[in-house]
Amino acid sequence: METSKTNDGNQTVLVTGASGFIAQHCIIELLKRGFTVRGSLRNLSKAATISQNIGKHVEGNVTFIEAELQDAESWIPAVRDCDYVLHVASPFPLTQPKNPEELTRPAVNGTLNVVKACAAEGIKRVVVTSSIASIMAGYKESDRPAVWDENYWSNLDNAMSPYERSKTMAEKALWDFMENNTSDLEAVTVCPGAVIGPVMDENISTSIQIIKKLLSGEAPACPKVGWPFVDVRDVAWMHVEAMLQADAVGKRFCAVDESIWLSDIAKILHPRYKPQGYKVPTIELPNWLVKIAANVMPDLKAVKSSLGILGTVSSERAKQELRWSPINSEQSIVDTAESLIALRIV
Repeated sequence: METSKTNDGNQTVLVTGASGFIAQHCIIELLKRGFTVRGSLRNLSKAATISQNIGKHVEGNVTFIEAELQDAESWIPAVRDCDYVLHVASPFPLTQPKNPEELTRPAVNGTLNVVKACAAEGIKRVVVTSSIASIMAGYKESDRPAVWDENYWSNLDNAMSPYERSKTMAEKALWDFMENNTSDLEAVTVCPGAVIGPVMDENISTSIQIIKKLLSGEAPACPKVGWPFVDVRDVAWMHVEAMLQADAVGKRFCAVDESIWLSDIAKILHPRYKPQGYKVPTIELPNWLVKIAANVMPDLKAVKSSLGILGTVSSERAKQELRWSPINSEQSIVDTAESLIALRIV
């Protein structure tokens, strides 16, 4: 991938939620390019572990500061004296809460607290991590387009998961704020698909759980479900390019390589890891059986509404305007598995 020029260390970038999967890779990408990085954490007790994780990949100047999504005042010192902000922090639970407000409130308030602080402190540009969840959710199957892109918004009037609602509302809150913003602050959003790639530690993301369960045998068979995937290293690269490139201002960028069925992920993993003793399933469950089993199995209930649906997302804007060339999904899946094995997570 063609990258924008590197920095000589005299510009500082705040990365929010620095303990997160995407955030740690963003820090690595920024340090490789010579930026000074400040990471926000809810608790500084994690700082040493994060520094150790990052130090395995790159040397550079990174410090940490405490800030909490719902505490507006904490973001003023967090962004102060920075040139750019990558707002990556967002709640992403392994299980969906019964009350959507548990996700939507911190997601929306957190985004607004960060961007308001950016506007007040003269930040040049903020890049916000959104999601394809803000693009594809809340549509009946008959209303779904053949290909999704940045022109679509999830339909908040219809049913969707609390996570999908939180990402949609948070991104809309950002753009609503920017419409009335009188400061010089610029904004860009990056909308990744299911993010996989090399993990940093045992605190793995929800998307990584998909590959972990296939390797560990927790998933004895594969429902007919699939997702649009992207490598975390690509997501980090795209954040930095969206931060630097002049033409990116005011735009959304989808970050997706391709959409893959769960059974096809298993077919990539099976020949490599079955001989090593990993219990990768190859059987695909019929939809009727999944629907029955979903009545007693929470994991299957979560995918019931997605059976047989494989949405295609276009990343042409990122490829054309940011000059993005994504890592091949098969390579990303294998790299994810190798890192899980190396860290003895499976």
